[in-house]
Amino acid sequence: MGSEAVTHEVSFPRPGWAEQDPEAWWEEFSRICRVLLSRGDVRPEEVKAIGCSGMMPTVVALDASSTPLRPAILYGIDSRAADEIRIIQQIQASSGETGRALTSQSAAPKVLWLKRNEPEVFRKACTIVSATGFLVYRLTGIATIDVPTAVEFNPLFDPVKLEWDPRWCCELGIPQAILPRVVPATEVVGRVTPWAAQKTGIPAGTPVIAGTGDVLADRLAMGMTLPGDSALTYGTTMTVSVLVKSIKNDSRLLIGPYVIPGLYRVSGATNASGSLLSWLCRILGSDAETDDWRRRIEQDASGIEPGSEGLIVLPYFNGERTPIFDDRVRGLIAGLTLSHTPAHIYRAFIEATAYALLHNLEVMEENGCRPERVVSSGGGTRSELWLQIVSDVTGLEQVILDQLWGAPLGAAFLAAIATGAIGVFEEVKTWTRPQRIIRPNAERSRLYADYYRVFRQLYLATRPYLHQLSR
Repeated sequence: MGSEAVTHEVSFPRPGWAEQDPEAWWEEFSRICRVLLSRGDVRPEEVKAIGCSGMMPTVVALDASSTPLRPAILYGIDSRAADEIRIIQQIQASSGETGRALTSQSAAPKVLWLKRNEPEVFRKACTIVSATGFLVYRLTGIATIDVPTAVEFNPLFDPVKLEWDPRWCCELGIPQAILPRVVPATEVVGRVTPWAAQKTGIPAGTPVIAGTGDVLADRLAMGMTLPGDSALTYGTTMTVSVLVKSIKNDSRLLIGPYVIPGLYRVSGATNASGSLLSWLCRILGSDAETDDWRRRIEQDASGIEPGSEGLIVLPYFNGERTPIFDDRVRGLIAGLTLSHTPAHIYRAFIEATAYALLHNLEVMEENGCRPERVVSSGGGTRSELWLQIVSDVTGLEQVILDQLWGAPLGAAFLAAIATGAIGVFEEVKTWTRPQRIIRPNAERSRLYADYYRVFRQLYLATRPYLHQLSR
């Protein structure tokens, strides 16, 4: 096996907007495929199937030639569709309808936003897909979406019948014909076309499955196959998930079906974690994003007591998703003095991500599904300081695996299931081997409890003023 990676920057062209260029996804996907096949570890003819994963849910509008008509509108970190959410909620209220809560994570309001704010783009759109579906479409010429991602398009999608809801499509003026076919994540939906084969180096005719969202594929790669399995991802955002057999609706969390039939995921997800630290490093200095600089500031921050000597950060620099779903809140640094250093601020930002995570865990506890131990993955797991602070603040034990292939491996597992290379999902666990465990320190946890209370109170006290500033 081999791996290759490239970083895609998120564009924030306006407050509350988050976008990426789908063509960049395809170009880098194609290049990575060619690089991997050129190394000789795997011969092209040995590739049995292709599994893709991508950010979920995104809104990618394509014309008749599968060319993106505009940048992709991203998942919950993009909160542009607040007015459209209110429109849909008013329709639901007038009809007495109740359903899955609408938040910035919901994709249907963003499709409606496109219709209302960029009518020419919407008129030209022949297909609307999510990120995974875009890659699958480029590979096969067939537009599809997996069930867990389609659920995020509520109320356009009926989660009981597992199909698009013609009444809601009519209500919102969204032609059902432009929505992709809904299929299970493991279904083979098509084969690599000669054009895609020329671009990627993958042989024409290779089966391609529907795939799924990156978070779900990542969870599968971490061995989440049974009820109670839980995981935490340190990425651009921070996401904690636990698998359950049955669910109850709680609008403060992200709840939906998993890639394994009969299981559901209950998740908490912030709007910023790794992106928050990257932003901080950029404004601290021109060399602040180098590995050497990171090591130095982490070493300095490690010597600072919990609470960063009275510094508390509200990490809502791009609004927030769970559990507050507040797209108008903004970031805040409280308690600064002339004695604070960049290391204090750096540590306070890390602590803020942990406080936000704890807030989610408390809501999960109210629903009877708070994990005590998680498998952790993502770029943030390379920071021992970050790992330890999260455990100290939340009380979580974190298992770090010896190999962190993440979502690409999860997508490969789905392809293996589809082709029969793996018989049952439980076989995935044989690929996960713990490397080490991060345990909370009781004394530091006690100190953080006081700061966490201030963190919660600070948001409530400043919310009206932060909302005014976001106008």
